[in-house]
Amino acid sequence: MMETSTSQILACGNRINMAHQVEMCDDGIIRLAFARNIDVTEMKDFRQEFEVFLKDTTKQDPVKVLSNSSQPSKFSSAARKIFVELQDSPQVSQAAVLGANRSNRELAGFVLKASGRANVRFFDT
Repeated sequence: MMETSTSQILACGNRINMAHQVEMCDDGIIRLAFARNIDVTEMKDFRQEFEVFLKDTTKQDPVKVLSNSSQPSKFSSAARKIFVELQDSPQVSQAAVLGANRSNRELAGFVLKASGRANVRFFDT
């Protein structure tokens, strides 16, 4: 069995931005990565890119999300609210978070609590 690194998992090259990366590979999983602290303006840009992938999904056929949290990043309060709204979408079924540090795990806990979901798993690598 071949090992796959986090960078390989998130490298299909569809959409890249200085602050974040949003892409969907052939497997239908939306991949996310954040490269620095995110303010509300950058989060709104992220949301627009993310919602492009949700356009073709339904409640009956939701997408899965894989987030690379290996880069240290913080999110403003307004940015966290947008995360809650996105996670609360019925078009998102499950999420996995790779390499989250303590603050990113706390952020995910906040998002889960606020959205009322328990569909996120954490992985060290």
